[in-house]
Amino acid sequence: RMSTKVVQKLLQQTSGFTGAAASPVEQSRKKRNREESKEVDKETLVNHHVESLLLLDGRLSSSDDRSKRIRKRFEKAKRLDKSPQLAASSIGNSRTSSSEFQQRKQERTFNKRRYRAEKKQEKLRAIAKLLEKTKKKVLKGSKSS
Repeated sequence: RMSTKVVQKLLQQTSGFTGAAASPVEQSRKKRNREESKEVDKETLVNHHVESLLLLDGRLSSSDDRSKRIRKRFEKAKRLDKSPQLAASSIGNSRTSSSEFQQRKQERTFNKRRYRAEKKQEKLRAIAKLLEKTKKKVLKGSKSS
């Protein structure tokens, strides 16, 4: 039984067979040299350029479509997270849904006292901003005179 290397050497010596001895890089170089040796007129150059531009344009537009799809999917997931009614309706009585419910972050329930306190804080912040603005106006007015 003969090894493949020995067989290839014998074939190369007898018939000029290159086989695996010619690497893919060498084959591509030979191919390029053959293509370069052909004369190329302006029309074919323009056609190749137009084809490459069209290909590039097609790829860019498909990437825009892909990014739009990804963005829509992300926005849909965001909407589902925001709306507790939709999320609550999707929770059933199966083991997986109950484990999903366990993993959800606990949300505060409505509390009238907390709501009143938050509203009062918001009003006080708004008043403080207005006072600060008027104070700045008064200081600017006293500096200029």
